[in-house]
Amino acid sequence: MKGQRITKDQLAKGLYIKLPLRWHEHPFLRSAFEIQSAEELAVIKRLPVDYILYYPHRSSGNPKTATDVLRNAHQEPEPDHQDVLDLSIQLHQEKQAHIQEMTALRARQSECSQKYKQTLSMLRKGVEEFGREPGRACQEVKSLTSAIVDISGDGPLTLNLVDRPRNDDKLFSHTLNVAILSLIVGRHAGIPHRN
Repeated sequence: MKGQRITKDQLAKGLYIKLPLRWHEHPFLRSAFEIQSAEELAVIKRLPVDYILYYPHRSSGNPKTATDVLRNAHQEPEPDHQDVLDLSIQLHQEKQAHIQEMTALRARQSECSQKYKQTLSMLRKGVEEFGREPGRACQEVKSLTSAIVDISGDGPLTLNLVDRPRNDDKLFSHTLNVAILSLIVGRHAGIPHRN
């Protein structure tokens, strides 16, 4: 459902809004949220925007009417300046922590993806070696087992990789995915790991 434009003067607690700014142009963790406090209202009113998008179906309150704005202009106490400043700082810190967390997650995801590709390559090589050099192939399989155990320990990151179809390597990726999923299910079921 499309949001309705309202002015900053019409804002009130309980409104579900979307800020018409890019994510890095405001201090909030999300661009769309429900207004919870007078301090949040004060922070939003200081943003460089002419309007806010309001979503009635997701709101627990109603925007102020023009009459409300005129009547309450001098009656509503402004939140303490220090409280608003503290909230702005807290929001900024939370956003920075989220950015760092997401950066670390992307780095782990990239590392996990690399391990998956290496393990897939080891599997292919091991199968190819069986016909030519069975002894060497057995060594490859032992290394492969350790690699699969290692990659299955990355949990959700690994599941994300397992879910991606690979048309060029269907047989090997399916084999690897089954092994990984089996280990993850075994861990969840409490089956002890044995070397």
